[in-house]
Amino acid sequence: MKEYGFLSGSEVTVEMTEWKRSKVDGEPHDHAFEKASSEMQVATIKSERCEDGTSFKSSVTSMIKSMTVLKTTKSGFEGYLKDKYTLLPETTERCLATELDCTWTYDSSVNHDEQCIDYRAQRSRLRELLLKGIFGPSKGGVYSASLQATIYDAACIVLADELLGSIWSIKLFTPNLHYLPMKNLEMLGETFEDDIFIPTSEPSGTITCTVCRE
Repeated sequence: MKEYGFLSGSEVTVEMTEWKRSKVDGEPHDHAFEKASSEMQVATIKSERCEDGTSFKSSVTSMIKSMTVLKTTKSGFEGYLKDKYTLLPETTERCLATELDCTWTYDSSVNHDEQCIDYRAQRSRLRELLLKGIFGPSKGGVYSASLQATIYDAACIVLADELLGSIWSIKLFTPNLHYLPMKNLEMLGETFEDDIFIPTSEPSGTITCTVCRE
């Protein structure tokens, strides 16, 4: 923007995938790495030229992409609206799984100089609170009445944190990953005891929730 005065704005998006050093015979390899997971860190910076032609205003959007989470218990789906097309039975015991995308924006009135906001620390703290909101405490967890309710609560936890006061809004995109009870156990003379679930590719819903400050 400083170099080319004829530009009215610019936008840069960077995606980062985590890698870990490989081990051979139990020892870290000098130059070999493995992709740690499908999760990606994404950041987008958009800069627009102000009317004076010399100053700029910027917006910052960050994202956690393809973070896969799973709750093996304390998840249900009940009390929802029903009509003649409803086929899904109510349950208080199921697996909750999703490959979520989380996008958050920073207050546009905040100075986005790196010395003012530690974006690495903000991302780490947000991810920590996001998982806490979904899973609950490490001992006992928390019951999820629905994926919709859970991601709303998680988003509110993030925005309520005083260390993340510069974050203006948070959006969670959570397609369902269904793991269904293996009812065929009965054909084998076994009993299903909330212990064996089968992943399915059957059609399922996509849930999105956006929470922002007033």
